Amino acid sequence: YPKVWIYHRRNMPMEVVSEFDTWRKVRDWEGSEGWVHQSLLIGSRHVIVTDENITLYSAADKNARKIALVSASVIGRIEDCPATVDWCQLRFGDFEGWAPRHGFWGIYEGENVEG
Repeated sequence: YPKVWIYHRRNMPMEVVSEFDTWRKVRDWEGSEGWVHQSLLIGSRHVIVTDENITLYSAADKNARKIALVSASVIGRIEDCPATVDWCQLRFGDFEGWAPRHGFWGIYEGENVEG
């Protein structure tokens, strides 16, 4: 089969949309799809910033202390994302904080993710 895409960034978030044997059909944040071997995917969950930027806060509250401003296309790890609140705890390098569930791609609406 021909190569459609080659991803060069570590931890790029992918949505698994189908499985066949040891192969996974994945979709990226721009909607591109293709098949990859399961050994190339990792179990930890990551997001990619899709807005111009997002703000990380010290707590799940807009009045909390601002920790960092994260630019578009930066990839971060989901540390915690309770389904009961509209906030996710994310890590971008040395910066960890809470951000509202909008402005990034890599989690379903209402999904619960524990880091």
